[in-house]
Amino acid sequence: MKKTLLLSLLAVMSLCAACKKHKQTDPCIGLYARIAPAQVGIVVLDKETGENILLAKNIDPAKVTVAPTERVYFVTTATSNLYGSLVFHIADTSKGAFSYNVNIPEVATFTLKYTNDEKETGNVCNPTAIVVNNPTVGEYPYTTTKEGTVFIITIKI
Repeated sequence: MKKTLLLSLLAVMSLCAACKKHKQTDPCIGLYARIAPAQVGIVVLDKETGENILLAKNIDPAKVTVAPTERVYFVTTATSNLYGSLVFHIADTSKGAFSYNVNIPEVATFTLKYTNDEKETGNVCNPTAIVVNNPTVGEYPYTTTKEGTVFIITIKI
């Protein structure tokens, strides 16, 4: 009888443990960003010589303005794919058309325009993302290449 009672007790305990519900965890906890923010690298070339004006004229980055952003820097590392460019992040995170006014004293003033579109990602945590498209410079001839989330815009002045 003791043996039967002990076996019955063990059977009930193992069934209780097997029926225990596990708490579901949220797979999105701890995720911070949807996608990496877009960056723009602007290379300014002399249209006649092909020389990089930003490097040749020793432009003071503190005097360059890119409105509406405040964080602008020059890439002076020769091994970087952005070498000799003026770089800033695109901070707009909603759909629509946007522009930045760029002023490089004694070199050029121009407007960078682009659109932000919303696309579906297929990711349950971040179902949509804002993607920068169609960067243009109206005042000067330019070419645009894209490497990941970095637009490299080469302008000939």
